[in-house]
Amino acid sequence: MSLDVSSFQCDTCELAKSHCVPFLLSSNKSLVPFSLVHSDVWGPAKIATLAWARWFVMFIDDCTRMTWVSLLKTKGEVSSRFQQFYQMVETQFHARI
Repeated sequence: MSLDVSSFQCDTCELAKSHCVPFLLSSNKSLVPFSLVHSDVWGPAKIATLAWARWFVMFIDDCTRMTWVSLLKTKGEVSSRFQQFYQMVETQFHARI
């Protein structure tokens, strides 16, 4: 018995090969590093890291798109991580957010 593979269709394969329309370039990009910083918090992950972190926070500079990621054990650590990030920007880059 022979199987005709030319008529085989798989919805998952079709979706995996599909392409998204690219995002338009933003005309609102910041011109000065650290004048605008985006942030996002994600978690909790089902599985913790070896250091028991289940959350993470990202800080993204709008001008350079440089990204910093910090692993967190609890969501309550976000405020202190932002304060650390703020201090790092002031000391290492001599800039203010």
